[in-house]
Amino acid sequence: MVILIYHKQEELYERLNSLIKNLIYIPSIPDKKIPIRLYLSYSILKALKLPIRFKNYHLGQTKHISFIKKIIIHPGAGSKNKIWSIENYIKLIEFLLIHNKKITLIEGPAEQGILNIFQKEFKNKIHFIRIQSPFEFINQIKRNDFYIGNDSGLTHLASFLGISGIAIFGSTDPWIWNPVPVISCLYENKKDGIFFPSLNFIISYLKTIGII
Repeated sequence: MVILIYHKQEELYERLNSLIKNLIYIPSIPDKKIPIRLYLSYSILKALKLPIRFKNYHLGQTKHISFIKKIIIHPGAGSKNKIWSIENYIKLIEFLLIHNKKITLIEGPAEQGILNIFQKEFKNKIHFIRIQSPFEFINQIKRNDFYIGNDSGLTHLASFLGISGIAIFGSTDPWIWNPVPVISCLYENKKDGIFFPSLNFIISYLKTIGII
């Protein structure tokens, strides 16, 4: 049995179906509001005729809010429309520095050049790291207390590792793509859709949870 998980059935299914016996197609995106992890887990287990059991698991990096001094920020994403305003990130970093937070800014493999913008603003004030592998990222998570980033693969990995933090959403549906199980999703939900939160919204949230 081969399970094909893809967003368009007609592109690959017909080609592979003639070559592979017992090919099962599962759309990569659910047709209703359900967390993607539950949707894919349920679909795969159902296809394999296995019992369905869910259990959240993470590696336990979470620290008490009163001990949060070091903050790691990932201002990029694989898709540009997932990125919260760079200007907002710059102002947020300035605000955090005023409150004596130590900032590490990271750039993922898919975001070449984004650190250059911040290096001009914060040279010798914060740490800059270019991540080349998941293992480098895991090492950075271990060294920090809190995470801030967009909806991205690194944000989902950070949440799985157990670090507290926030994921800033605005172009993707947090009900479907929310990170598991620790990082909180921040966005503005209006009648005509989901929008990126304002800078004041993010700062107010950080004050509310006691980081500032």
